[in-house]
Amino acid sequence: MPEKPGLGVELNEEVVKQHLRVPGYFEPTPEYDKYIIQDYRPGGPIK
Repeated sequence: MPEKPGLGVELNEEVVKQHLRVPGYFEPTPEYDKYIIQDYRPGGPIK
């Protein structure tokens, strides 16, 4: 039994960055900061 949360494996981030299909490794994603539902509220979007 593991003594801490997780799968018990270490991720080698440098190797992961070398094998990305799309550039960017945990880049900011401001397009997902706004809830989609905000545009559909009664009375319009929250400003």
